Amino acid sequence: MKSAGIVAAVIFAAAYAVSLIHLNGLGSVPLEETLAILVVLGFGFSFLAWVVTLGVRPLTLEVKQPVSQAAVAFMLVVLVAVYLVGARSWADAIVPDADAGGHALLHDAWVLLLKLLAFVAIPFAVFRLLFGTTWADFGVSGASFRRLLWRDGVAVIVVGAAICLFQYHAGSAAAPFREGRYAVETLQVGLPLAFAWLVLEVGLTEEFLFRAVLQERLSALFKSDLAGLFVMALLFGLIHVPGIVLRGAGIDEGLGASPDWVTAAAYTISVQSVAAFLFGILWLRTRNLLLVVLVHAATDLLSNAPELFESFGLVKLL
Repeated sequence: MKSAGIVAAVIFAAAYAVSLIHLNGLGSVPLEETLAILVVLGFGFSFLAWVVTLGVRPLTLEVKQPVSQAAVAFMLVVLVAVYLVGARSWADAIVPDADAGGHALLHDAWVLLLKLLAFVAIPFAVFRLLFGTTWADFGVSGASFRRLLWRDGVAVIVVGAAICLFQYHAGSAAAPFREGRYAVETLQVGLPLAFAWLVLEVGLTEEFLFRAVLQERLSALFKSDLAGLFVMALLFGLIHVPGIVLRGAGIDEGLGASPDWVTAAAYTISVQSVAAFLFGILWLRTRNLLLVVLVHAATDLLSNAPELFESFGLVKLL
């Protein structure tokens, strides 16, 4: 329903405005930085995603019992948030990383396995058991593979390349690449390996749970793709709050080790929620999980490649 989409958009806009005012009052997050994220990710790349999918007919997906399925999807997302906060130290204790005397690649593989179980395997099994859903109901089918050979594949290349080029020229995480710190051999081997790893670690895990599971069921619940998009984006941001407050993730975001819950929520709404629009638009325009997985991997490539190069043992090629 059109009214549901309008209400969801207004609620999101209000939450974003309040979040921006709160962060600006604290002075901990520069206003220009937050607005740049809105302009570049929220509008710029989201608009590009809309343009490159003009004329694309989304795959037909059916959500039976939308109320029940949406409730289950929400509960699974909450459980994943609890898992991310409570299981990190447990996982590190079993297979420690290099800083704790362990092996970096083995630790990364262990974390990847746990993420695939928590974000993909268990949610799929739950929906399969309760509602009889198949992979095709989540946007993975023969048709989704074939479409990558034409329009959906064009969208992956255009959006993925645009994001990588922007990050290369403007992103601080891409400084090692701009400065030519890596040998050609490292790039030739490392970049394809890093991309393949990110397809599983961030692409498949997050896109399956938040777009194919959560957004699709919210759209069916509200009978509005627009409502599904805005509610998903809001929840996607808020799901990061426990990690920022309880697990010290706020340090990486410039919020300190233990920010208060309101500040953490304001930050996630103004940053993570805005970033979710790109993938949410690609999803509702195509319903092709493979497409959004590949674009998400490309989005995280340059910022995660240096750490993955070290885990793969490729820095010795320098």
